[in-house]
Amino acid sequence: MAIKLSKSEVKAFSSNESVCIECSFSQYSQPCAAWAGVKSYHKEFYELEHGVSPDSRGTVESKYVLVEYRKDCSVCDRPTTFVKLKTNDLPEPDANKRGSLSKDLVDRLYRIQGEKDAFTGSTCKGRLEVDHRVPITHRSYSDSLPEAASDGDIDEEFMLLERNNNLIKRERCASCRKTNKRAGGTLKGDVKFWYEGSEEYKGSCEGCYFSNPEKWTTSLNNLISVSNY
Repeated sequence: MAIKLSKSEVKAFSSNESVCIECSFSQYSQPCAAWAGVKSYHKEFYELEHGVSPDSRGTVESKYVLVEYRKDCSVCDRPTTFVKLKTNDLPEPDANKRGSLSKDLVDRLYRIQGEKDAFTGSTCKGRLEVDHRVPITHRSYSDSLPEAASDGDIDEEFMLLERNNNLIKRERCASCRKTNKRAGGTLKGDVKFWYEGSEEYKGSCEGCYFSNPEKWTTSLNNLISVSNY
């Protein structure tokens, strides 16, 4: 259900201050669902910080850029989703910054991957975000793809994720970059298996669950099948 913010509430979100979703929408039984409703109503007001808006499937002209991330909330006493709106005066993109996909490429990605979350396999039409399999923190080349890119190239470069799963992926990738230790499989990162390489990050994301959960799952199932033979 779409939820309209009052003028004062919009002003609060556009103050460049971080806002905890669960604190801000505590009057609702499901604060995160309420925030999704706010985004649905006000989607013309902002664009996501990276890539494609889950509601419009395209970057739009807007006054603000919406930034979402996870961090510890002192009030909730646990990690929650924080948001803020910052003025949309972004510098020109370079090789280390994410580019926006055209609507045609995004539509093709949805068709190729069946509008499903790459981690859970759930069909989430209208609630998916586009993310890179290999994050920009782990690469030194441009992420742009030509309009004539093959389906295979598009599938190899990008994945579709629900917002919460996308945030988890970013946390795992950031930790990997900081510690040079790759997370294990599943969203909890507790299955110590990599279909290529090991836990130590050596400059490649190949073999990591968070880069290619589909290939990771297939490889693990094949290993189990051979072991049980």
